[in-house]
This record gives sequence, structure tokens and C-alpha cells, in this order.
Amino acid sequence: MKLKLILVGLILLFVAFALAGNANAVTLSGDFSGTAYQQETIIESYNLCNTDDIARVLTLKAVGDNASWISIGQESAAYSAGECRTVYAFITPHPYADAGDYEIQLVVNNEATFSNFFKLTVLQGHTISLTLNNSNQTASQVSGFTPKAQIY
Repeated sequence: MKLKLILVGLILLFVAFALAGNANAVTLSGDFSGTAYQQETIIESYNLCNTDDIARVLTLKAVGDNASWISIGQESAAYSAGECRTVYAFITPHPYADAGDYEIQLVVNNEATFSNFFKLTVLQGHTISLTLNNSNQTASQVSGFTPKAQIY
């Protein structure tokens, strides 16, 4: 009976170590910060590696708030054991995003495999300065102009 318990314990311990070793079999390196104006696209390149000793399909994607601002060049691909590839991310803040700092989560396969936050600073890009002088305003209508309305 004690031998069975010890054997089951060792098997569970072995499985736990195998899963823990497999959970971090991915590396993603590159610059995880950038600055852009509203609706300006910036491009970041990342080195995505399968550090496992078996082939794996790796998927890089953005999740959470503002994930739609990031488009991954080749989101998913099969990687040989030890293979690394350059993956491009195209980051475009919403045209009406408030100026400020944002964090967008990047994950490979799932959060247990790899997760990091891209820190994006959005700069105000749509600023208009307008001064009106009431004494110089005029309005006129071009003679012979008749507005037309068409109802569908």
C-alpha cells in the first residue's frame, strides 16, 4: 500500500515537472513600448521562439481592451523544435482615442505559455485652433442656386 502511494506521488511529481517545463517553452523578445498619434500605425518586430524540444504551433495575439489596435502579421504558424522567427505587429490607435498611456496584452497560445503587456503612449494628433472675429463675418447666397432634395 505504501509503495503504491509513493509510486503515485512520484508519477504526479513527474507530470507536474513535465507540465511546468512545457509551460514556458516559448520566448518572445522585442520592444514592448511605443508612441503613436491617433490612427498612426507603428510597426514592432518580435523574435518568437519555440524553445521546446518538439514542434509546436504558436499563436501570437492581442487580447483585452484595445486589442483591436494591434494586428499581427502572421498570427499563427508551426515552429520546429528550437526554431525562432520574426513576427511583426502593426499598432494603430483608434482615431478618437484620448491621449495617454495604454496597455495591451500580448499572449502566445494562452496566458500560461507566455504573456506580456505592450505599453502604448497615444499622442494628441487632432488639434484645431480657431478664432472668430464677429465684426468680419458675412453670409451670402449665390444667385440662381436652388437647393434640390431627393427622397428615396
